[in-house]
Amino acid sequence: MQFAYVKDNLPKNWSLMIMDSSKNRRIFYQDEIKSPHYCQTQVTIHPVIMYYNNRNTLVRDSLIFLTDDIVHDYHTIQLFLKLASHHLSKQIKTTREVIWFEGCQSQYKGRGTFADLSLSSKSRELNYFGAEYIEGEGDREIAVVNKAVDQAILGRKVVINSAQELWQWCSDNLATDTACSKRRFVYVAPTEIQRDRPLTEIATVKGWRGFHQLQVAGPYKLLTRRLSCFCPSCLIGQEQTCFNAEHTGRNFQQKCLQLRRKHQTVTDVLQIVKTEDCAPSKLSAVQALLFLRVHRVCVLHYVNHKIFGHWRILRNKCKFSQSTCTSFVCAVINKQIIAIS
Repeated sequence: MQFAYVKDNLPKNWSLMIMDSSKNRRIFYQDEIKSPHYCQTQVTIHPVIMYYNNRNTLVRDSLIFLTDDIVHDYHTIQLFLKLASHHLSKQIKTTREVIWFEGCQSQYKGRGTFADLSLSSKSRELNYFGAEYIEGEGDREIAVVNKAVDQAILGRKVVINSAQELWQWCSDNLATDTACSKRRFVYVAPTEIQRDRPLTEIATVKGWRGFHQLQVAGPYKLLTRRLSCFCPSCLIGQEQTCFNAEHTGRNFQQKCLQLRRKHQTVTDVLQIVKTEDCAPSKLSAVQALLFLRVHRVCVLHYVNHKIFGHWRILRNKCKFSQSTCTSFVCAVINKQIIAIS
């Protein structure tokens, strides 16, 4: 209901995005011999359906990602989302990205997805349908592709051996570009998907299955609500007067995300800043702090975390002018700094 409402009342410069996984497509041939029949190659097909207003017309823009990588995880979804957002930025200037996922944990509703969201732009928000798997618009896109490709293969019009060959055939035969409906195909090489991202490996978030609307509050901080709502009040950011407050819980609740302990080490940070000693403070040597560096001033925010065994190692490493913090090594993330004391 909320999805349909926001789709029909999509504000100007807002975009609506639906991401839905599907069953891998198997590679088969019309004149198939025994060995490929018993050792079938698979291709991942992942549609992303986008809606946005262009010249007072609601445009349905479909991106279908094809890759030989068949590991369905949040790393793959993050890359697809990044490419979809880049494509969207070429179509319109968006001020808000409203993304809808199904509730599948490994791809859409898990710790890694929450970490990626917290490290992204504040213009992005995630919403979840009630079921873990849904039959939605993405399934209709996949049905169109599979039927057309099957007919071409059985009619001996094409032989497809890989995701790249599938992408080429679909781009030549199934892509559309009209004023209100578009369909494009994107090939993603397996080497483009990066899975060595320790800063997205966070501890389990308590009650995460009950979150259905999430917004960005800052690095490793999310605003969560029990149910999604896009009533007239919520569309303009006035959740206090939400029409469905008795169901949604009215205001958003802030949740802090914490990195898993095995990744809270100096070698796992992305960018290390090393300088001289700082003036000591009353802060404990085993606290993790979040620092925001603005005009050479450190503003401290507690993360309620403890990291042991680094104090002596990290002495004489860092300095920020006009600060009173203890010695630390830090990683820069989106102009903010995660520091380990």
